[in-house]
Amino acid sequence: MKLYQIGSFPPPYGGVSNHLFRLYYVLKCHKINFVCYDISKVQNKKKKIKEIQIISFPRIFIKLMFSKKGVLHFHDYQFRIMILILILSYRHFIILSFHNERFVEYVNSLSWFKKYFYLHTVNKLDKIIVDNRRNEKMAKNFFFNSSNIQFLPEFIPPVSVPELNGPFLKQSIKKKQTNSFIKCISNFLS
Repeated sequence: MKLYQIGSFPPPYGGVSNHLFRLYYVLKCHKINFVCYDISKVQNKKKKIKEIQIISFPRIFIKLMFSKKGVLHFHDYQFRIMILILILSYRHFIILSFHNERFVEYVNSLSWFKKYFYLHTVNKLDKIIVDNRRNEKMAKNFFFNSSNIQFLPEFIPPVSVPELNGPFLKQSIKKKQTNSFIKCISNFLS
């Protein structure tokens, strides 16, 4: 089974995109079959990598609708993503990561119909990953189905010095990286 990471790959640089950037190398070192769909629409030389594809929502939908069953890991919680998630959830395992506490504020800002649709969709997900205990508590109070919420520290140590493609990176990730995310994904992929 293939893992599809869907989010913003740097640039732009920021919390979630940095996380995806580091996660890319961790997955590669663990020899996990994956692809990253970059929804930022920013072109860059670093993005000319086989596993990273800059792609629009209609193309993501078409590609994933007709692909073999896989694990889709979304790193964005905007309303437009929920429509995509709901349709694709009938074909794939879906994981959604909340990387910060703003998801509650965002959902509360939606109209009553969008909020109902959003909550209905999130409660059908296979797994919701939150990155700290505060987010876990907020999510369990906010969503109806708290059994699919899992706390996973998503911090991946920065490896920007020395160069990202250097042998030091590969050795340090293989030796030191015991990320529980890899264990979680491995359960889905096996």
